Amino acid sequence: MAIRETGHDAPLSYVPVCGRRQGTCILTEDDIPRLLPGVLEALSKLITFSRGVFFPLERIEESFVRFGLTPRQRNRALKILLKGRPFWDRIGKQILLPVRNNMRQIDANYPTDPHTGDQQYLLGVVALLDAPNTSGPEEENRWLPLLQDWLQGSMVNYKLRLVLAKRHEIPSYAILAAKRYLESRKGPCSLLHLLEKSGSRPASRHGYPFTVKTCNGIWAGNIEVVGITPTGTWLFLPDCDQASLSRGIKLLARKCRVAGRSLSGAIGHCFDELQDARHIEAMIKGLEESASLIGTTFFSTADNEEFARITGSKNLTIAVGKIKRLIRGRHASIAFMNPIPGALLHMRNENEFLVETGGTGGFYIKTFLSDCIHEEELGRLKDHLEQLTKKAPGKPTIGLASSKMDFLTSKDSIMASVWAYIHALRLGTGSIVIHDGLTWHVTGDELLGWGDAKAACRAYKYGIKADPEQPDLLNSLGVCLVELGRFKEATKHFRMATRLDPLNFMAFYNIAGILFKRGDLYDAEIAAKAALDIRPSDHRALTRMANILMALGRYAEAVLHLENAISNLDGKASGTLYRKLGKAYMEIDRWAEAKEAWRKALAKNPSDSHSMAYLSLGYLERDKDRQTAERFYRSASRLPNSSSEAGKLLRYLGKKLKNQRI
Repeated sequence: MAIRETGHDAPLSYVPVCGRRQGTCILTEDDIPRLLPGVLEALSKLITFSRGVFFPLERIEESFVRFGLTPRQRNRALKILLKGRPFWDRIGKQILLPVRNNMRQIDANYPTDPHTGDQQYLLGVVALLDAPNTSGPEEENRWLPLLQDWLQGSMVNYKLRLVLAKRHEIPSYAILAAKRYLESRKGPCSLLHLLEKSGSRPASRHGYPFTVKTCNGIWAGNIEVVGITPTGTWLFLPDCDQASLSRGIKLLARKCRVAGRSLSGAIGHCFDELQDARHIEAMIKGLEESASLIGTTFFSTADNEEFARITGSKNLTIAVGKIKRLIRGRHASIAFMNPIPGALLHMRNENEFLVETGGTGGFYIKTFLSDCIHEEELGRLKDHLEQLTKKAPGKPTIGLASSKMDFLTSKDSIMASVWAYIHALRLGTGSIVIHDGLTWHVTGDELLGWGDAKAACRAYKYGIKADPEQPDLLNSLGVCLVELGRFKEATKHFRMATRLDPLNFMAFYNIAGILFKRGDLYDAEIAAKAALDIRPSDHRALTRMANILMALGRYAEAVLHLENAISNLDGKASGTLYRKLGKAYMEIDRWAEAKEAWRKALAKNPSDSHSMAYLSLGYLERDKDRQTAERFYRSASRLPNSSSEAGKLLRYLGKKLKNQRI
């Protein structure tokens, strides 16, 4: 079940909790302390013992000393236990039962344990203390193996029961893993809920192993699969704090999109070591409800706390539920404000309500008849609130929405007022905004920042429907579509933006990027030139044009653009720019300048294996200095490849240097 097993790396095919045979799963060393209390409770109904203690494999001998075994008994017990067989200490009245990882039930090709000689890797020993010694040696040989099999099977079955859960339920094992970790006071930990398409089987779905392997790369640690439902998978991330979890979710979303792997969502729950472990389930449910309310499937504890801070809300979900009940079957104008003006705190009216959110923010709702024009109602409400808050200390920021607005239902209009408030915040404290196309733009930007490209795309499309003449919205939608790999559709929206605004730099810049990626170099050059005509000194456009010119083989022109880009950055140019400049110099036989450019690239990024490889090749072919070339080659080989091109270049260099030695 864990990606890394004790003492060795588990192959990717063993990442799922369930094996190829139904009803089997892998045990790990971390599982035993979690499962043992429940299993021992059931065992106490079958045999008599005072308590049970688990000792990991590396601490088996400690159990011998702790429970008073003689040196002779220790040697005998160790030989028996390492063979995977139980040991009964009659004098000390204790039974030692080895626990194995259950791997043989999963795949016969799994590597064998050096002690047991089969795939059943030993995890440790469970010691049952004060066990009866009334049975004779013959009976012992019969019932001790049965007791061991019962303990092993009970742990496997108990784990399966806790890991598997129904749709929309939280797996009990996920909660148990987090509780045990917090109770041990080891530090913060997190649960990551990976959302899959409804009806898919996470353990066998095509993109699942890639997703879990990617998680292991992002959060280096002993990641475990601790829950499986029909619509998702739960991962346990030990020693993972809020900042690491939030960054990782955004990176995971991007990596899955780049690799073309479908991931419907990732919701990250982080628990601090000082939090009460008894409240874990309530905290998980609260965050999942918040994500659903906001309209995103990529969300984390840090994102939720930041959203609550911005809106001044502690119980937004509860407040929204209350408003739904209040306006059921009626149309309403809704204002979200922070802080709440003092004049509204004691307001009571049949058609007007104030709903607080537990913080400084709150909702002001005014119902109206269905035949009223909502634009007029919103206008009147805006004027009323402006008059009300004109002389109020700490002028509130207000967002307004109506249930009769296009693309909004009564349910959506509540959160639309919150998004209008966030839009107003961007304009400045004390602003009042009525939800419009630009508000959809703000919503999309926030969702994209959380990593939810699909939800952002949806928001941008609603914004374009509300305001079709907004080139910035079209450009943002295009960027979002690029993130989703829908390049043709993205190009269409970028071109629409340029028709509405012929001076839209970002639209031309993005078109050039897509065409360059598709290999349409001549049209890419035209788009890049249009971007440079608008902003001649923009380093991004200069770099993009240089990339296109290098692909066309026009290196002398590329050098001019790269030199201009570096000059415009005033000493803040990246190592990548210097590396590209070095390559362009090399192609036009300016080895001295190329060497200097690559050395500057390494000064910016000492682990740039690509620049090292270029220097190695230059010293070998231009200076005929094999010793220096080999030195750079060895340094580059010890570093991870910065790109596939760097890997190819290093392989070529390796062969060339080897041939020269021969």
